[in-house]
Amino acid sequence: MDSYLKLIQSTPVPVILIVAGIVFLLLSISGGISGKIKVESGRQVTAGVIGGVLLLIGLSLNFGLVGKGTDQQKGGDQDGGSVVNSSQEGRPYYTLRKITDQDIAGKSRTELSLMRNTIYAWHGMKFSRQDLQEYFNRQSWYKPIYDPGNFPLTLLSLVEQENIQLLKYHEANAR
Repeated sequence: MDSYLKLIQSTPVPVILIVAGIVFLLLSISGGISGKIKVESGRQVTAGVIGGVLLLIGLSLNFGLVGKGTDQQKGGDQDGGSVVNSSQEGRPYYTLRKITDQDIAGKSRTELSLMRNTIYAWHGMKFSRQDLQEYFNRQSWYKPIYDPGNFPLTLLSLVEQENIQLLKYHEANAR
């Protein structure tokens, strides 16, 4: 049971939405599953609509169609506003796309922590841990603005949020 729970917890939300959407669509088309689950004919249309919506949301999240846009659209500006680094030049890949198993294979707990905290640092978060603050202070792109307790999570894209969760999970299980 614990292994199933860990699998579900580590499964990205878009994948869960896609699977749920497919299940609802199948229920709407077939009217049930092997006689064990029956969907009344009047509710098949509702199941189809729910399935379609879940599938579309899951696909758009999975392929990054939601949450994209320029940093200007996220409410920041380049002159000291809430968006610190609006340029994507020199930006780490894990702030731009989903991390794969290959990206994190063989990484130590320290490396995973640094990757995770780089996402926050890219958006201007200050760190309470002195070693992290000193490290990021040495980075030319780093502009500390937000205290750790006041960091606006809304600055993070969906991809960044998912990568942070995945990195946390692997950090906890790293050597």
